[in-house]
Amino acid sequence: MRCNDVAIGSVCYVVAGGASIDPNSSGESIQPSEGIDGLHTRVELSLGSLGPTGRRVATTLLAEADRLGFLTATQLGRLADTTDATVVRTVQRLGYAGLADLKRSLLNELASGDVASRFAPGDHDAVPSALDRHLTDVAAAVGRLARPEIRSKIGEAASRLNEADRIVVVAAGPTGAVAEYAAAQWQRIGLDTRTATGPAGPGPDDIARIGADDTVVLMASGRPRPWARVLLDSVGERCRPTLVLTDSLPSPGANAVVIRSGRGPLDRPATHAATLATVEAITATLAELDPDRTEQALDRLTSSRRRLDGT
Repeated sequence: MRCNDVAIGSVCYVVAGGASIDPNSSGESIQPSEGIDGLHTRVELSLGSLGPTGRRVATTLLAEADRLGFLTATQLGRLADTTDATVVRTVQRLGYAGLADLKRSLLNELASGDVASRFAPGDHDAVPSALDRHLTDVAAAVGRLARPEIRSKIGEAASRLNEADRIVVVAAGPTGAVAEYAAAQWQRIGLDTRTATGPAGPGPDDIARIGADDTVVLMASGRPRPWARVLLDSVGERCRPTLVLTDSLPSPGANAVVIRSGRGPLDRPATHAATLATVEAITATLAELDPDRTEQALDRLTSSRRRLDGT
């Protein structure tokens, strides 16, 4: 994945310990805010001075901000398709003393209540209940979809699916239910969609049946599975560009649109809320891209319902 260069002004970052970074050395200085907003500011102002790998790391940091505290430099490097040392160097280029300093900045925002207070218990208990924690995790996971870089990817994904001859949604385990839901939604608005799912992922026959004119949507979360890499290697050789919804796979190549749909903090039960919200956002965008097709498909659905109801 590559990012467009962003022109930056003359900025001097003031970081922990009093050190400073001045990309253009003109003396103008700012001190970005803490937390996610501060990270966004630093990335936006630094993209133009980062190389391709540094930009990939920076966008990965943004995509994983809601669970960054649970990821090591090695894990981030795997997500950004680079090394842990490059991750640390990029974090320092953004004006942080190191990865721990970045994590501390995000943690301070949560501790201040700016994010969590919106979902805190009504009686402001010191220890929130499991429901409160879950609502906070869901809100953070879904809220990231509003970020400009994620909105852009959703639009690009919808454009590609809108041009597809046939869509094949591939997933394993519980994520397979999300894949079935996505297929049902896209079928309802007139898109030829099928699924290839199973407890352990698609089998050899499922992968072999994917044709050259198919557009593949891969949903994969948790520990990277061998079948996901086999699938990406296979479809990359003979199929149209793919859409990947994941929280774990490294970038599969330039022809893929990758949307990082996190599942919440790693120390709590996973939530598929972000993936579901992404599917619904893509569905709404698809409906707008071809309103005539959507209307005709929904008319057919309504007609079938009336016949079944005997009306």
